Amino acid sequence: MIYKSSSILMLLAFVFAIAFNPVANTIEKDDEHAALYGVVFEAWGETPVEGAEVHLNDHSATTDDQGAFSFNELEAGTYTLTVDHENYETHESEVTLEEGQEKSVEIELEPIEE
Repeated sequence: MIYKSSSILMLLAFVFAIAFNPVANTIEKDDEHAALYGVVFEAWGETPVEGAEVHLNDHSATTDDQGAFSFNELEAGTYTLTVDHENYETHESEVTLEEGQEKSVEIELEPIEE
């Protein structure tokens, strides 16, 4: 599946860019908190979904033009991850984070059929 390989490469590039960002590297690593990074794509394609609302319990973010989002300084625990966009079916899943963990996820949204 070519699109899966491309999607994974895009996600890895996003995580790499964050990890080696000079500004991000000036921030001291916090071993007590977790972080969640991700990219939202249209299912069965490589198209990133811009403007999706991403909710992680009481935290929220909006995807950028590359479909990327991030949550930092999270407490360890299990969260409900919800992704909404007016043109796509809502995605919901559980994410468990441990202290000091940086986790990345890839979310695929199914377009709403009209």
